[in-house]
Order: sequence, then C-alpha cells, then structure tokens
Amino acid sequence: MSQYDISRSINLKIGGMEIVIRRIGEGIKRLKRSDKELNSISKELFGELNLLIYAAISLSRVKDELIRIVLLDSFAIHARSLLDFLYAREYKIERYPTTVIAEDFFDKPEDWRTIRPIETQILKNVLNKVNTQIAHLKFERLLLEDREREIGFRQITKEITSVFKKFLDNVSESKLNKEDRDIVEENIAQGMNVLYATNT
Repeated sequence: MSQYDISRSINLKIGGMEIVIRRIGEGIKRLKRSDKELNSISKELFGELNLLIYAAISLSRVKDELIRIVLLDSFAIHARSLLDFLYAREYKIERYPTTVIAEDFFDKPEDWRTIRPIETQILKNVLNKVNTQIAHLKFERLLLEDREREIGFRQITKEITSVFKKFLDNVSESKLNKEDRDIVEENIAQGMNVLYATNT
C-alpha cells in the first residue's frame, strides 16, 4: 500500500463550493471536473507554458546578469508548475488536492499515465534545483558548485514542450480553450526555432 494513501475523506470548502475527495484503493480519487471548468482553467495552463517559453527566449538574448537571475527565477517556477501538472506526484495531490493535473483532462486518468513520456533525469532534477536554489533558502546552497547551479533552460524547455505536445495530441478538444490552444501550439514551434537558432 502506498505511503501516501489516506484513510478518510477530505472535505474542503472554497468560497461557496464544497469539494469532497475520497480514497479508493491505493491513491486518491479526484473530483471529476466539467468540460466547462477544464476549458476555463486551460487558459491558465496555457499561460504557464507561454511564460516558460517567453522566459527561455529572453534568457537566450539577455546578457545583464541581474536580469538573467530574475528571468531564471521566473523560468524555474513555471517549469515546476508545468512538471507538477504533467507528472503529478501523489504526495502533492494529497497535500494540495485542488492543484490542476493532466489526469483531470482525461475521462480515464490512467490513460495519461500510460501515454505520457517517461520523465527524464533532466526533468526530475528541476524540482530539486527549484526547491534548493529558488523557492526555499537552504543551507544546501553552500555546497553547490557553479556548474551545479546551472539550469539548462533550453533543454528543459524542449523536453517540457515535447511532453506538453503529447498531452495536446491526446486530450479531447472540448476540454481546452481552442483559441488559446492555437496560440500555444504556435508559440511552441516559434520558441523552439528561436532557442535553437540563438547563440548563448
């Protein structure tokens, strides 16, 4: 049995809405969202990816060190949000049950877990880097060498957008905002062209 299983229901009240999440077998059964809710939240989702791409493109062009630090912070936070969406960790779902995850967009959540690409080591390292170097002030920072502090924004962007495209290719169109979907698909293509045509 998973160490993250819960033995009781979680009742949350957000505004005037009550959310109930119950355990079924191992893991957590999430509240099923309507197509309208998913369509609306997809605008925020696409915004996360657009900001990741914009930050990466800016990093490829900006030389000022202070501005690069600000851009890296922005890039890293959006990267973490997208990885939490694409590769939901069960302990996070339990702790933050209203976090949006890719499985929410599938009638059978296991479908996404089956078809999504395996998380690469580069992407697995992002969470630790963000937590240690950006989101939390930790003593571990004192142990990092300069090369360990580097965040390969080009490769991370390439891998996240690749997984995201897999999501777009398999999710029902009714669950996504079409106008924003078209924009984000165009931004992915343009972003890759810019990032791999720009010298560091």
